Amino acid sequence: MYPHVVIITHAPYPNGMALTKRLHYYARAIIEAGGNAEFLLPNPSLKIFGNIKTSGYHENVKFKYTCNTSTKPPRFLARRKAGLIGYINIIRYVISNRNLVNAIIDGGMPYLIHKILFTRLANILGMIIIQEKSEFPFFKKQSAKISVKLYQKFYNFLVPKLYDGIFVISEKLFDYYKSRIRKRSKLLLIPVLVNVNEYKEYKISDRKLTIVSAGSLSQLKDGTLTLINAFSRMLERFPDYKLICVGGNPDSKEFFTAMSLAERLNIKESVEFTGFIPREELIRFQKEAAVLVLAKPSSLHADHCFPTKVGEYLATGNPVVVTNTGEISKFLTDQENAFLAEPDSEKSLVEKLSSVLINYEEAIRIGKRGLRLAETEFDYKIFGKPIIEFIEKLMESRKN
Repeated sequence: MYPHVVIITHAPYPNGMALTKRLHYYARAIIEAGGNAEFLLPNPSLKIFGNIKTSGYHENVKFKYTCNTSTKPPRFLARRKAGLIGYINIIRYVISNRNLVNAIIDGGMPYLIHKILFTRLANILGMIIIQEKSEFPFFKKQSAKISVKLYQKFYNFLVPKLYDGIFVISEKLFDYYKSRIRKRSKLLLIPVLVNVNEYKEYKISDRKLTIVSAGSLSQLKDGTLTLINAFSRMLERFPDYKLICVGGNPDSKEFFTAMSLAERLNIKESVEFTGFIPREELIRFQKEAAVLVLAKPSSLHADHCFPTKVGEYLATGNPVVVTNTGEISKFLTDQENAFLAEPDSEKSLVEKLSSVLINYEEAIRIGKRGLRLAETEFDYKIFGKPIIEFIEKLMESRKN
C-alpha cells in the first residue's frame, strides 16, 4: 500500500516562496508515483500572496487552512487565536484519520513545542514523521547572547533526534545531520526541484533587454545589493538593459534598502522592483529575460543550501549567471551549462554578465545545455519513486 502523507507547514499555500514550491513538488511527486499527499496549514498567510481559498485543490494537491482563514488577521490576538485553532484542528484530523495517514512531513513548523508535540503524536499513533531541511539552522539569527546560544545549541541537539527521517537539499546538510539523528533514522538528499514542463509550455514571442533576479531582496541570502552595484557599473556599456528584481515584501527592510541603493546610484529608472507577483507573471519575466542572475554571497547559509531559483532559471533555457557557492559547481560548469561568477565580487559579476551579452548566441547554446541539466537532475517527477521508497522503508523500520 502506497503511503498517505500529510504535510504541515507555516509556508503560505498555494502561492508562496521557495519553500512552498519545494513542498508542493514533494506532494506532486508522491501523488504521481501512486501515493497520496495533502497540505494542512495551521496559520494564515500574508495578504501579499493572494491565497484566498481556505481549502481546495492546487494542481491535484489537496490543501486546507485548519485555522479557518487563509489571510493573516491584522490584530495580534486574532493571529494567536487562529494559530491555536489551526493546530488543534490538525491534531483532531491526524487522530481521527490515524488509520489512513501513514506519514507526516514537517514542512517548517518553526516552534520547538510544535515539533515535540507532533513527533510524539506520530509515535503514539504509529505514524512516521519526516523533517524537511533546505537551510542551515538559525543562519539568520546568530546571536551573541549566552541564553540564545544555549537555546540554539539545545535545539540543534534535540530536534534532529525527534524525527524518523530528514529530507535535505545538499550534501553539506546531509553531512551536518548524519551525526545528529537517531541510529535508526535516515536521510534522503533531494536537490532543488522544478517542473520543467511548466516552463516549456509557456511560450513567448521575443526576449526583452532585461536581466532578471528572483528572490527575497535579501543581501544575506541573495546578494541583491552586490547585484545592483554590479548592474550600475554595466549601464555605461549596456545602457538599454533593465534590471528586474522579482519578489520580496514591499514592507520589508530589505526591499527599502535595495530601492534606496538604486536611488543613490542614480539608476532608479533602470531597475524595477516588482514585489511578490503571481506565478504566471514570474515565469513570463524569467522566460523573456536576456539573462537570469543570482548573486548569492559566501556565507554559512550559502555553504549548506542549493538555491531553488537556480533550478527554475535553468528550466527556462536562458543564459544563467550564478555565483559559485555551496554545491553549485557539483552540477554546473562555467561556460558549459551556466556562467559561474565569484561570490562577493562585483567585478566578477560584471565580467560574467557582460560576457553573456557580448557573446549572446553562444550564451543561448549554453542556456539550452542548462535546460537539459534541469530535465535530468532537477525535475520533480524523478523523485516520486525515491521519496515513496524512503517513506516505506521508514514505515517498515517502525514496525520492526
